[in-house]
Amino acid sequence: MSVNRTADEPDAGASSNPNDLPFKWPVLGFGRDVGVWSDTLICFRNADQFRTCGRHSYEDGRRVGMVLFDASGRSWEITAVRKLGTAGSIGKRILRWLIRWTVFNIEVDIAEAPSVTFDELKSRIIQTIDANPLKWRDEEALAGESGPPRDEQEMLDELKDRVRKARTIDELIKGAEIIDAE
Repeated sequence: MSVNRTADEPDAGASSNPNDLPFKWPVLGFGRDVGVWSDTLICFRNADQFRTCGRHSYEDGRRVGMVLFDASGRSWEITAVRKLGTAGSIGKRILRWLIRWTVFNIEVDIAEAPSVTFDELKSRIIQTIDANPLKWRDEEALAGESGPPRDEQEMLDELKDRVRKARTIDELIKGAEIIDAE
């Protein structure tokens, strides 16, 4: 994994050890606008998850331009992604081949971005929910599969309230029901 540092930091542009990532886990990733995948928000819980990427995400370039926020309030932007090979044991590779799902080991270049406050991060999540409400809807609750049918706007408002009330990044992930990276 390459880490691009600012010019005033030591070892500017040097490669980092993959075990020496600058993040405090978990890390939230806001995807760039690539058509239907605009306003994508995913969670990377550890380095192994961060260093892998599904075939479609890789081919569509969904990680390039992604803005990352870690648990300490620091942020980065992914500037480049390189495929290193297919991820997983031979058994996992065969299973994924059978179901036509490939996962790659990747290396990324990142550039540090200005830090944000926790309130700014919560605001960005709420903006993401507002910008793409269909991604956040609970189809089963709307259809009444687990009780009486629910109102979609009421459910979105409850979701945003949980985000506003969160005090930690873990509470944000749970409250906003942010999915893990593939």
